[in-house]
Amino acid sequence: MIAVSAKLEDVRRAVEGCEVTVANHNHPEQVVLSGATEAIERAEAKLRERKLRCSRLEVSTAFHSPLVADACGPFAAFLAGVPFSAPSAPVYSNATAAPHGEDARAALAAQIAEPVRFVEEIEAMHAAGITLMRGERSRLADYASEIL
Repeated sequence: MIAVSAKLEDVRRAVEGCEVTVANHNHPEQVVLSGATEAIERAEAKLRERKLRCSRLEVSTAFHSPLVADACGPFAAFLAGVPFSAPSAPVYSNATAAPHGEDARAALAAQIAEPVRFVEEIEAMHAAGITLMRGERSRLADYASEIL
C-alpha cells in the first residue's frame, strides 16, 4: 500500500493502468492505494514521475482491495454469532458513506475488501445534520475538521 498526498482525481490519473485500488480517501488531499506489490511499485514510479509525494506503508496485505475479498466470508461467519440490535442513532458505513441498512453484518464483512470513503462519509454525516464530536487528537479527527 502507498499513501499519496494529492487530490483523488490527480492520483487516479497518475496511476491509470497500474491495477491498483483506491483503498482510502481520508482527506481531500490524501489517498491510500492498495494492490499487489508489483502494481504498487508501478504506481509509485508513476506518482514520483509526476512529482506527487508518496510513501509506502508497511502492511501485511493489500487491505480494502479485491485482493482480500476471500476474508469477507470467514468474517461474515464470525459476525453471524455476534448479537446485533438496531442502533439508536444512524451508524455510517465508511464503504458506502451512508447509514448501514438492515443487514449490517453483511456490510461490515464486505468492508474488508471495499475502499474507505472517509471524505464522503464525513460530508454525508455533516449534510445529515450530525455534529462531529472530537475527543483526543488523532489524525482522522484532524482530517474530519479539515474536510468540513
